[in-house]
Amino acid sequence: MGLERGKGERGYDLVAVSFHTDPRGSAYEQLIDELIEKTNRFLLVDRRRYNDDEVPGVSKVLRKLKPYLIESCTMEEMMMQSGAMYSKGVYYIYRCTPESGQILKEVANRFQDWFIHYCRMIFVF
Repeated sequence: MGLERGKGERGYDLVAVSFHTDPRGSAYEQLIDELIEKTNRFLLVDRRRYNDDEVPGVSKVLRKLKPYLIESCTMEEMMMQSGAMYSKGVYYIYRCTPESGQILKEVANRFQDWFIHYCRMIFVF
């Protein structure tokens, strides 16, 4: 696993974690616990690149996380606010809490599930 630090949109400190393997099961749960404990926010980026039969799963995740939602922005809004380039999609920004972390652990069993079934996940300090 490799770590890369930098500044993200709106001046937040970001840490990018690269994996040599796909954390799954208890390793995934421990990773989520660690990231929730050490970060203030996480982003889910819904790129709307899924099959029609996967839409209910995405909606279910977003609905479960709604109590922790800080804001949502389009790609254009994110670029206007930060001046950085963003990919198409809707950016959902959530508070890191033990409860929101529990939801992340319940809806996926491995980190790669977010890229395959849902959307991209980013944790922000």
